[in-house]
Amino acid sequence: SPSINGPALLQDVNALFSLGEQVFALPVSEKQKYDFMDQGSYYGYKGLGAGVIDKEGTRDRNEFYNISKDDMLEISAPLPAPELLQQQTARDLFAGYMKKSHAIVTLLLGILNTKLGLPEGRLQSLHKLQASSGDQVRWVNSPPQPEDDRKKSLGEHTGELYIFLAI
Repeated sequence: SPSINGPALLQDVNALFSLGEQVFALPVSEKQKYDFMDQGSYYGYKGLGAGVIDKEGTRDRNEFYNISKDDMLEISAPLPAPELLQQQTARDLFAGYMKKSHAIVTLLLGILNTKLGLPEGRLQSLHKLQASSGDQVRWVNSPPQPEDDRKKSLGEHTGELYIFLAI
């Protein structure tokens, strides 16, 4: 079983928040260069209002940037990205965070596997770090919202940045 280092993982999280703030501070014209939705890609940038959040057609009020695990772990070809995400220090940060997070997922899958009475290692074998997948790190930037619109967006609407690991 992979070793888990909580303090190192939290250090990576803090560095990722800082990096995410830099990404979202880029001009919109720069970020839009990495919007790959028209290519059917889930990765890259998604701007404010690109998604519909209810049956009335209300547009979201968040920005997203999705980083591919396969890209960061060199399982697939690198995706186009802003220069600051192409730097080796950024790539190493993502790779380290993804590996540390995967260790936690492996632990949880092992516990579930045991509790469900499945053959040893069954769940873990379905989620391999080095296998091609849709795993990603997602930054969500939720800018401050008008008082009357606070229920229509993610977060407490004070202007927040979130990091999600989708596995």
